[in-house]
Amino acid sequence: MGMMECVNTFVDTMLAEQSKFEAMQNEITRREDEVLAVLRLLERNEKEIIDAIGGEITESGDEAMQAIFAMTSESLFETMSEANRRIGEAVRGMTFIHDFEKHFTVSVFGKVKAGKSYIGNFVMGQPLRKAGIASSYDRLEDMTVHVYDRGKVYEQKKLSTAAEERECNGEEFYVDKNEATSTIQWVNIGGMCWFDTPGIGSVTLENEELAKEYVKNSDLVIFACNSDAAGTRQEFSEIRQLHDMDKPLLLLLTQSDAYDYDVDDDGEEISVLGPKSEKDRQDQENYMKETLREQNMEDVLRYADILTVSALLASEALANGDETMFEQSNMGKLLDKLTSITKNEAADMKRGTPKSRINELIDSMITDLSGVAREIETYCLGIEDSKRALAERKDWMVEQVRASVNVRVLEIVGQAKSEVESGGGTVSEQELSDRVNQAVVETVQKVCLEEALSQSGAVPPIEIKLTGIGDMKMKQDKIPYQYVSVRQVERDPEGLFEKIGSKWFHKTYYTSEKRTETRYSTFDIGVNDNEVAQNIVLQLAAVFSDTVDHYIEYLTKGYYGPVETLQRRTTGEIRTAIASLEEMRM
Repeated sequence: MGMMECVNTFVDTMLAEQSKFEAMQNEITRREDEVLAVLRLLERNEKEIIDAIGGEITESGDEAMQAIFAMTSESLFETMSEANRRIGEAVRGMTFIHDFEKHFTVSVFGKVKAGKSYIGNFVMGQPLRKAGIASSYDRLEDMTVHVYDRGKVYEQKKLSTAAEERECNGEEFYVDKNEATSTIQWVNIGGMCWFDTPGIGSVTLENEELAKEYVKNSDLVIFACNSDAAGTRQEFSEIRQLHDMDKPLLLLLTQSDAYDYDVDDDGEEISVLGPKSEKDRQDQENYMKETLREQNMEDVLRYADILTVSALLASEALANGDETMFEQSNMGKLLDKLTSITKNEAADMKRGTPKSRINELIDSMITDLSGVAREIETYCLGIEDSKRALAERKDWMVEQVRASVNVRVLEIVGQAKSEVESGGGTVSEQELSDRVNQAVVETVQKVCLEEALSQSGAVPPIEIKLTGIGDMKMKQDKIPYQYVSVRQVERDPEGLFEKIGSKWFHKTYYTSEKRTETRYSTFDIGVNDNEVAQNIVLQLAAVFSDTVDHYIEYLTKGYYGPVETLQRRTTGEIRTAIASLEEMRM
């Protein structure tokens, strides 16, 4: 394969992969919208069902039935709406395609002067552009280099290094005279993201965290060593860290070129660029392999053997049309290796991951909706028997409520008494009324549940207002007693010495003055719990004769029919939604 064919094949492959990723992203977005549309339709249909049944009940003129159905349907609609809301938030909050899944990611590591940026600029096609050579790179629309440095991302012509800002045309990796890149840089080349970093141990903490994140999600990790000084202790330390992350790793020995001197036709000495000798290259590769073996990291090479390359040789070869020099640069082999990451089993898994993710979500939604439908169906099976039993046992239920509430009243009064005795305060009439009201509500619901009325929470609420029962407080009495107090009152100085002390030393003299007054001592003589309890019981007698009895009547009169219809039609809509979701699997 010639050098231009090699280059074009690489670029064409990345463009094809970009199209595939974009098509997948569009398909995932469409499925996401369809899932949300199913949820909206389910909620809208549920609302229409409620309105239709509610209209029929309104026409009947039965206010009790209207109230019962209104509360029941509102509860069911709120439940369905809340479920749909949670599912919708899960759909919108779930990232079906992560940034790392929109490209094949290649992360490049290496210490300063490793030649990473030269390699990156070659992979970006800069030598061809500068030489004005037409290639598949011309089809790439966006080749902007993105620069990340300590939490900030730049997409502009000035790139920051650790020492200063230097000018860059925004279309290639920055390379200074020492090749000492201090920031993280990346560029999208079609369906491949080329990620360039100084190395895990040679960047700031913020940059290091981003670098590690890219390694974790990389399809290929390249570690570049300058062939002039390859295999330092720091390099093997970083290789160890990358090795422990268990990612496909490719070791590059870069800048494997040298200048020889020759004489031109005019007898002038000239320098001629060429590859390092085969022996030098082989010796360097053998040294790296042996050191990896000594450090128990020989499996680093399980993905690919060490590759010795020269971006400079390849650039010269393209500019001069020199096929031999291009082959000696080994950059063609690097492009082939980059192309190969799109053709293995891991690549297929990467393409399929977004599909699996949305299918898992759809399956989870179907499971949840199916569970709701089964619960509704199970409830409907016992409706007929429950209707008859509830009507027959209404009087018994009222007596059960009455007896249970009386016990609860004694508990409430006893608890309030303890609070007053221990804290010395007062439990207000309103608070006592609220506690009794809560006891009545809980007791009625408990009795209804025992009667198989599992929707008792959806009927009109009970609001019991007890007035005139009095506050729960201590009874008190007063006993009078005499209180004597003594205080110091300023007086005039007496005698020679006091007058001298007052005039020359500004002393003040006092005398004692006694006062007597009548005060009262208050004593607690017990809590008024008996009075309060009696008042509550008397008022509850009236409550049970109308409020609670009327409440139970709501349950026995027309509750089950409309609810049964609502539940069954709701189940049908859920089944329809499930069928739609099943068709959306990818």
